[in-house]
Amino acid sequence: MSSRELALQMTLYDFELFNCVYESEFVVSVFKKSHFPDKIVGNLDCFLARFNEVQHWLLRKFVLTPLISKRVHILRKFIKIAQHCRDFQNMLAFFGIIMGLSNIAVSRLTQTWEKLPGKF
Repeated sequence: MSSRELALQMTLYDFELFNCVYESEFVVSVFKKSHFPDKIVGNLDCFLARFNEVQHWLLRKFVLTPLISKRVHILRKFIKIAQHCRDFQNMLAFFGIIMGLSNIAVSRLTQTWEKLPGKF
């Protein structure tokens, strides 16, 4: 699957999650659930959990790949996916990928980053 198609599918899924979130869930989240004990923010929780899913997906792909050449390929793929997500205005997936790339487990892999071509 191409990076663009994967980013598009992620965007469609994230948009569907976002559409399920009610405005009142944001208010309850801001003013804490203790002030609104009978309110449930399940849709917002699912939407926010999606950010963590994207970030951990990237981390798993990196950490579980033993060969540097394959890690470089994965790194390039995720950078392209992030670019497409930004183009599609999917900030949830975009920042999930950026935060995953910024994670210490990924950023400390200096040999992988050094082998990344200069255009990235």
